[in-house]
Amino acid sequence: MTAQPGKAPARDDLPRWTPGPRDWVVDAIPASPPPARRRRRGLLVTAAVLAFVAVAGGAVTWRVLTAGPDTPQELVEEYLSARQSYDWVASWELICHSEQAANGPIDRYIRLQDAAVATTGPLNDGLTFRVAGVRANGSTAPQSHVVDVEFRRDDETHRMALLVVEEGGGLRVCGSR
Repeated sequence: MTAQPGKAPARDDLPRWTPGPRDWVVDAIPASPPPARRRRRGLLVTAAVLAFVAVAGGAVTWRVLTAGPDTPQELVEEYLSARQSYDWVASWELICHSEQAANGPIDRYIRLQDAAVATTGPLNDGLTFRVAGVRANGSTAPQSHVVDVEFRRDDETHRMALLVVEEGGGLRVCGSR
């Protein structure tokens, strides 16, 4: 088993290693982690579960609070009531995204609504409305509806049709016809 100069040793010429009793040292693996590690792991698991419950609960709460009206008629009634009470933020949240984009940021929308009221007069001065009917707007996807509304003040009656679309998981007013 001696190596010759200039010649690589053959595989059979290499010394073989055989493990002896002292060549392998195995640390004792504890059967369970020490109490501090176990406590830390328990705290981490508890914190993870609480975080999950908080996020899930927040998502459910957000969905319930922002679900909005369930039917086109309820949506239009809520929208028009918000407008009559000058709650521009609530009415903004009930219009579709394309209408929001057309009106600009919410602060501009509020200024426009205030200017319109200053020009046309108060919206709650004897003005009443009622939903006269709801009908499907053809076979569009997503589904949309036309909601007919009658406005009355004294002995005058005006009719308007509002378009309601499904958007963002709920219904939104999206213009008039």
